[in-house]
This record gives sequence, structure tokens and C-alpha cells, in this order.
Amino acid sequence: MEQIFVESSKSYRHGFILKEQELRRFVDLMNEQFKKLSSTSVEYNFQIKYQNGAVANTKDIESVLKQENEGSSSIVRLAIGGRLREGEKESLIKIDFRNPDLTEDEIEVPIKHLIKGQSRDWVFVTSSLIEERIVKIKRSQLDPSASNGPTKFLYKMSAPIVMLILMIAMFSSIPESSDKLASAKNKVIEDIESKWKSKSITDPIDVIIRLEKEKKSRE
Repeated sequence: MEQIFVESSKSYRHGFILKEQELRRFVDLMNEQFKKLSSTSVEYNFQIKYQNGAVANTKDIESVLKQENEGSSSIVRLAIGGRLREGEKESLIKIDFRNPDLTEDEIEVPIKHLIKGQSRDWVFVTSSLIEERIVKIKRSQLDPSASNGPTKFLYKMSAPIVMLILMIAMFSSIPESSDKLASAKNKVIEDIESKWKSKSITDPIDVIIRLEKEKKSRE
């Protein structure tokens, strides 16, 4: 008898922050949903794509959490896949996280998920629970990475200029009482500029936070 599968997929165009605790919660949610179908062990695969083009696969979430995620080793994509096989029956949960700012493909969206199984209720409930979890990591983004064309191009051209203005404005309010202080200020600016160029920092908000902390430490 031919097996009938039900599938649910959705893409999300908003930004996100995926921290260790949230990543573990996604995996825990997948485990809980699979257990509703069977006690059979689940096959997991975590696929990591780095900014330098390298791709790694692991079955262990701890290996993912040990990644440095900076510079050329910055993670631009993390795909989490869980598969439950029981005879001819197969159920699948896949969640794909991407950083469009660090990838060449303009059509990719930041997050998408795919649920597949033979139980319609299980597929729809699982999809709804994952969507609720994704909403919790949602963040607004200054870079309209989900859009293409002039808007995105304008942002990428203006962001470095905005960052430079922020650095000049925030540090100009700090009294320059000595050559040592001036040297320290220049060093901080050069350090942040270097990290921006290497894409260790990609969000202007992070620049503002770093500058404000430095400013407070010198008051």
C-alpha cells in the first residue's frame, strides 16, 4: 500500500538571535515531538556552513556549540535535521538558519522549516510549535536582508559611513586630556573598524554598544 505523507513548510524573513539556550530548546522540542510518534531513536544531523565556504556535518549538538563563529570561520548557515524511521514510515523535522548578510545568495531567507510525516495532526501541531519558538528569537534588523534591490544596496553602502560617524561623535565627547588617552581612543576605533571589515561585527547596534561601554570605562 502506498504511503501518504503530509508536509508543512514555512519561511521567515525577519532577523533572529540564536543563542545556545534557544538552540537547545529547538532540539528538545524536536525530541518531544518525535517521542509522540515512537520511542525509536532519532537520527540527527547538524550541517554547518562557514563564511570561508567550508561545510561540516555532525550528529552532536555539543560540537556545534564549540564552534568559534568569528572571522572567516563565522557560521553563515546552520541546518538542523531530525529523522525518525520505523519500517516504511518516516517523519522529518528540518530547521534552517541562515545569515543573508554573509552569503552571496540574495534569494535566501533567514529561517525556514520543513515538517514531514504521515500524521496530519502531528505535522500541523509540530509546525505550529516550531513557529512559536521561532517568534521568540525574532529581532528587528537594521539590514533589510530579506529584501533585494536598491534598499539592500543602499544599506550596505551607508552602514560603514554610519559606523564611522557614530565612532567620531561618541568619542568626541570624551575629554582628550593626554596623548595616552588619545592613543587609547584611536586604538579602540581601529580595533572596531578591523572587526567590521573582517565581518566579526556585522550589526551597527553592536558597534554602538561597544563604543558606549568604552566611553563609560573612561569617564
